[in-house]
Amino acid sequence: MSNRQISIRRAAGATAALIYYGFGSLTIAAVAPVLRLWGPEDVVQAWVRRGHQLYIFMLVRFGLIRIDAQGLEELQGPGPMLIVSNHPSLFDAPMLGALLPQVDFIVSQSRASNPILAGIVRQAGYLTNRDGVAVVEESVRRLDAGRKMLVFPEGTRSPTSGLGKFHRGAAHAALRTGCDLLPVVITVSPRKLMKGQKWYDIPEEGLDVTVRVLEPISPSKHLTGGETVSVAARKVTNALRKEFERKLYDGE
Repeated sequence: MSNRQISIRRAAGATAALIYYGFGSLTIAAVAPVLRLWGPEDVVQAWVRRGHQLYIFMLVRFGLIRIDAQGLEELQGPGPMLIVSNHPSLFDAPMLGALLPQVDFIVSQSRASNPILAGIVRQAGYLTNRDGVAVVEESVRRLDAGRKMLVFPEGTRSPTSGLGKFHRGAAHAALRTGCDLLPVVITVSPRKLMKGQKWYDIPEEGLDVTVRVLEPISPSKHLTGGETVSVAARKVTNALRKEFERKLYDGE
């Protein structure tokens, strides 16, 4: 197959996957009120998971991405679970959503107000990051109920220069509930589909994606016990960011 044919196939695959993602999101949002008649938000989340699985399958099948996942068994256990991940590409949320039997996403306000995604966000009970205090309160309530939460502490996709600023919401939720933070490090090579880059900017050879579930981070190990809540959250957030930097840039 010539390079031109490969390029056409990549572009066609990316377009087909994007169309499917949009159409699938609208379809699930349309039938979600009916699904809710048979059960809670988790019924909708189960359908979203199936949609994510098919979307990721399409990306792999068209040769757009290759995934090497390590430590996924840590995500399969019961909750409560506070999962934190970096956000280097467009497909991070669907990829992690495809792996988790149940997960409450915290999505950006821009995605929550997107006409294609708004219905799913609402019907699946996902949270938006518009009000940080309210998000922490609701996250605490859900963790106390034994649920799994997925947080992107950067709040949006990573910049091309590295990690974005880490917000403290995950640290506050961990401190309030006593939950450990479970880091998930995602690397994409070459670095494409990041913030400010086009959704179709995929090289001819495709992308190599690595997903690594790290050891849990216990907030108490990074505190002396005399900190104010604000200082404690800052210390835990700094420790979390350093762990991501160590795994991403130190080759560990």
